[in-house]
Amino acid sequence: MGPFPPRTPDLYRASPTAGAFPVSTDPSPVTALLGSDVLLKCSFPAAPRGGARDETLLVRWYFQERQVAELDGIPITTRAGAILFSQQQGHAQASLLLPGVTLADQGHYRCSVHYAGQHGEGTVQVQVAALPWVEVPSPVVQRDEDSALVCCVRGFYPQHIAVSWLQNGQELNASFISAARRGHRDGTFSLVTVYRFTPTERDLGALFSCRARHPLLNQSRQADFWISFRAGGLEMGLRVLLWVLRASLLLAMAMGGWLYCDTSSRPRKMVEQVMEQVTERIWDPLRQRFQQAREAISSWSR
Repeated sequence: MGPFPPRTPDLYRASPTAGAFPVSTDPSPVTALLGSDVLLKCSFPAAPRGGARDETLLVRWYFQERQVAELDGIPITTRAGAILFSQQQGHAQASLLLPGVTLADQGHYRCSVHYAGQHGEGTVQVQVAALPWVEVPSPVVQRDEDSALVCCVRGFYPQHIAVSWLQNGQELNASFISAARRGHRDGTFSLVTVYRFTPTERDLGALFSCRARHPLLNQSRQADFWISFRAGGLEMGLRVLLWVLRASLLLAMAMGGWLYCDTSSRPRKMVEQVMEQVTERIWDPLRQRFQQAREAISSWSR
């Protein structure tokens, strides 16, 4: 037997001559932030029509046509929540409190009220949304060299979101925006976007931003940052030598971006270690050898 005891349906059936019993709920849809507490209102007249002596009250809440709460003297619920009952200025409320909503809570709710032989219902649709977290993990670029910035946008719902890059408030053209993927335990989405450019001295003091706008909530979150230059630069000859590697930089950043954007520390540390090893074992030795070759050619020309 479930938590709701069986009842005789005729006991709470509305009288055919009683007319419609007004029950009011919130306008649909009700948009709830993921993890927040939501109160679904169910309001009706506090005094029965015609001065009926039988003032028996029964309120039932249904979610997706499955009963989840009941108020009949003692509130009973099958979900972690409660029915809050109150009377004020001729109206009564038997609202359903949903604490810490999840994606599983979105859908169709129905409030059914049986009061003094009268019956009325109200319905409301609940949709859940989540604002994203926006982060640019490493705004370090190479002066006068083809560089890329990676922006991590994660934890948003639903999957439709607008992402843009800005410099001093002016919108830039993103080089790459990945498809949103659903990889979090709470069912939210993430994506990676890359902005590729050749930074100069003028860009050093500019305010860069990665912005994510949530169309459903009509709110935006963004990460503001200033770029910094890596120590040392690449000579012209080395640029030519490594142009093929640079052509694949965008793809590498997009693939590695998922690991780098991971909220756990292990994937990020792994990517950082790989980047350090590449710098130590490939880029720095090549730069040193190229510099030695230049010095040797210069001495021969004398």
